Amino acid sequence: MRILVVEDEQNIALLIEHYLKEEGFEVLLFHEAQGVLAALRTTPVDLAVLDIMLPDQDGVSLLRDIRKEHAFPVLFVTAKITETDQINGLYAGADDYIKKPFRPLELMARIQAQLRRTMTYNPAIKREEVERLLVHQELTLDPSSHRFFIGKELVNLTPKEFDLLALFLKEPHRVFGPEEIFSKVWQDTYLESSNNTIMVHIRHLREKISEHTNRRYIKTVWGVGYQLE
Repeated sequence: MRILVVEDEQNIALLIEHYLKEEGFEVLLFHEAQGVLAALRTTPVDLAVLDIMLPDQDGVSLLRDIRKEHAFPVLFVTAKITETDQINGLYAGADDYIKKPFRPLELMARIQAQLRRTMTYNPAIKREEVERLLVHQELTLDPSSHRFFIGKELVNLTPKEFDLLALFLKEPHRVFGPEEIFSKVWQDTYLESSNNTIMVHIRHLREKISEHTNRRYIKTVWGVGYQLE
């Protein structure tokens, strides 16, 4: 999935980009409004994060232009939120606001909520690739809609958690070593610190699964790696 970020403050833009990429999103980054509309005509996005105060055009005006051609969710990031700002933004087509300074994890949660709402309540939205369901006992992963079910319960996963679980579901009972996991899920070179990243995501995935079932499913094979059981 791809996120458009339009933010003129370099440090904030890079912070948002970093956290989005950590969660597995592609990022289309601009520091001003110029060029955004042209890019959107050739590069589809799933959600946009816009700063209201841009150097060449205010964010509300940019959003009005975007809404003439696109319906993806838009989240405003702004240093000040007055009631007038909120009303103008909502009328222009904004879906949510977050005030600076913000906690990156809160921003990620708001982005996930908007994406989940869009995928759940807008059946007209289709992913470009339609793949078969990945099923293992009570676990069902739907790559075409990027949804995960335990039984009939919809469970929210981050993009990395989704890709990690998909890796295990494609080959149940196979043991995956840390280097292979990092290479296939993060698509990057495995470093000594990479194992901690894997462990954290495995733990979060187990916690989410255990909230809906009495099994953890992902087993640690000590000294080797992990497998789905």
